[in-house]
Amino acid sequence: MPAWSSMFPTMNAWLCATLRPGCSVGRALLLFGYAVLMLFVGLDGGNPFVQYIPAGWVGASQLPVAFLLGTKNNLLGVLLGRGYEKLNFLHRFVGRFLFLAVNVHSIGFLYLWHIKGTLSENLTTNTIWGFVGLVCVDMLFFLSLQAFREILYPLFYFSHVLAAIIILPATALHERSTTPYVVAALAFYLFDRLLRLAQTRLTSAHLRAVPALGTVRVTIPTLGAGWRAGQHVRVKVLAAGMGWWGWAESHPFTIASCADSEESEGVVLLCKSVGQWGGKLMELARKAEYCEAGGGSPRVRVLVDGPFGGPGHADIASYAAALLVAGGGGISYPLAIAEELLRDTSHGASRVRSISLVWSVQDVSALDPMLPTFTRLLRNTRLTGTQLRIQLFHTRASTSPDPKVSPTARFLPPGVSVRAGRPPIASLLSGVVDRTLELHKASDAYTPRGGEARSGPSGVFVGVCGPRALGEDVARTVRQFSAREERARSVGGVECQVEVFGW
Repeated sequence: MPAWSSMFPTMNAWLCATLRPGCSVGRALLLFGYAVLMLFVGLDGGNPFVQYIPAGWVGASQLPVAFLLGTKNNLLGVLLGRGYEKLNFLHRFVGRFLFLAVNVHSIGFLYLWHIKGTLSENLTTNTIWGFVGLVCVDMLFFLSLQAFREILYPLFYFSHVLAAIIILPATALHERSTTPYVVAALAFYLFDRLLRLAQTRLTSAHLRAVPALGTVRVTIPTLGAGWRAGQHVRVKVLAAGMGWWGWAESHPFTIASCADSEESEGVVLLCKSVGQWGGKLMELARKAEYCEAGGGSPRVRVLVDGPFGGPGHADIASYAAALLVAGGGGISYPLAIAEELLRDTSHGASRVRSISLVWSVQDVSALDPMLPTFTRLLRNTRLTGTQLRIQLFHTRASTSPDPKVSPTARFLPPGVSVRAGRPPIASLLSGVVDRTLELHKASDAYTPRGGEARSGPSGVFVGVCGPRALGEDVARTVRQFSAREERARSVGGVECQVEVFGW
């Protein structure tokens, strides 16, 4: 069954139109509706600057919602087919309302008691627990601001966990009748922790520096199954070389390999060497290579949590074609999907007959370390009959007048092409759709007599992983194509999934 975005392309184009980076019309309407609902409930008890109790109840009611949306394994995400990272904007929005409601409730009573001169008389045990909850809420809000998350991530993480744990008993001890909300929040949290405990594996990994990509290739051979293409894991590298806090930091990385594959090396991650943690991982990888050259063990211990996210309810193998776009280190995403589609096709479990992989990088030299992987994928297409086209676009000017005569791209296997400039997404999408329609006409879907199709193509899947600007550009192109082009309906719809760096 096609997604609603394919059935109602015009409405989808309007709702998904970008107002500002990271915020669409549909998202803004959802947040506005939620805000109106919370304000209605909060104002129903009278003037919030006179009646302070309703604000406290609004804050208590948001506790289970904030915990539900803040967990990695949340039931709402399962129902919607969305990963936790796609619902994080709701978690932050609910957290802001929790912060606002609790502060209105607390400051209001402090002001009232100060005017009446009864502050010391009201400092009972339950009031003190209320102040503890207030401190926790303020910690959760201020230390989760973007500046703290990006610069002092360990402080953000540990303060978030500590405050979230303390706020639950503090709320129940402040007002006994809030216990149902506290129990619900605790249930969501414990469910997530127990499930993550079952998903977590302590194992060994092999590190290899890939300077041309500015990444570290992490291979975990002991994990060979249990994930879908497009999913990611959270990794902790338990090594002294990661620094005082680096060993305790958990970072998400998209899996770049296919599960249950005959040629699989296990879980393969391409970790970008960005920031302090990424820089230390690169140093550790280089030390591991020196250790291996000297006859020592190049492995490190890692804690792997997941998998999370992914295509959700979408079955990529059910489409007729796939256009996979990556920017820089986002190449992990299309690699896993392409490999999984080829595996499913060899087992007779995929309809995809055409795959286009588009990779946008700064320098053409990024092709060097990936060429063996691309060659292996192209070799597998000969066994399955699937068309695979790999196109690399480099945005940095080359010293050579023709990049194809450069040492990097001089000997390209059939199916791989190199071009200068940014990828023309609209042209590439149009080409994929036309190719899909041509393949369908040439297939046995047409009756030998009348030449009429028994059924139309099953749609085109577009997946993109990379910087936010690239993701929004691809999504916008798909929306415009679906709303304006009759070919989009003829091909069975064009559906897009976007994975962007950051959250």
